[in-house]
Amino acid sequence: LKSELGLFEYESKALAYELINEYELDMVLVTKGRNGAFALDRENNYYEDQGYQIDLIDTVGSGVAFSAGFMHYYLSGKGIDDSLKFGNAAGALTSATHGATKFISKSKIITLIKNGKRQ
Repeated sequence: LKSELGLFEYESKALAYELINEYELDMVLVTKGRNGAFALDRENNYYEDQGYQIDLIDTVGSGVAFSAGFMHYYLSGKGIDDSLKFGNAAGALTSATHGATKFISKSKIITLIKNGKRQ
């Protein structure tokens, strides 16, 4: 979002809040590439998770992996913070392979969360 619209981070937060109000959303998620992601909810609670240091190979599918990882955790009853961590790790692992991967195990994602180097 930031690179496409030429926004600074604080402007991204303001835009997320505008989207929440304009479209009556409960939450907006914004990925920031190697710098992680943030979530802003209707109550203006801001959550952020740093990116992981990985050997970047290909970003194809990393956004989808982030979204799937976040939703998997969030819909399983996990909090927004844990869901951001899980989504970021899923996206990072996808970026460390060639092309969109068919499957990344939950155990690999959790291992990256526990042991991975952060930006």
